[in-house]
Amino acid sequence: IGDSPPIKPGTPMPPMEMDGWLNLPEGESFDPAGKIVVVDLWATWCPPCRAEMPRLARVAKRYRPLGVEFVGLTSETERDLPQIEEFIADTPGFDWPVGYGAMDLWNALNIPGVPTIILFGRDGKARWSAAGAGQPGLEAALDEALAAKPSSK
Repeated sequence: IGDSPPIKPGTPMPPMEMDGWLNLPEGESFDPAGKIVVVDLWATWCPPCRAEMPRLARVAKRYRPLGVEFVGLTSETERDLPQIEEFIADTPGFDWPVGYGAMDLWNALNIPGVPTIILFGRDGKARWSAAGAGQPGLEAALDEALAAKPSSK
């Protein structure tokens, strides 16, 4: 993991097409349009992902009231739902939407590995990203995204 971000700034967010969603009302899916979104790509079998989640929960608690959306995506499938649900239940504050079966999105972004965190601006383009646990910079990038004026269409 060099100094270059895993996802180039300006990369558009691929469609959020998942096999299914957790932590959302029945039948709803996550709509990122016009929002600042933190996308966390993770997996239940990934120890660094488990280590990172409590920190992410703290960041989410601070920034969600400011209008930032958080979404967790895993390439794991319906077969893995028991592990996914257990992981969510075991992590205090992990109450944001989780999409599973996110392989198309992973491939579209060419994700190097997990955990990878990507911050998308209101324009749906990547502003910041990091691979690996404990990477600094997310809060600073969020403050910057919140300060940026929504571009008038």
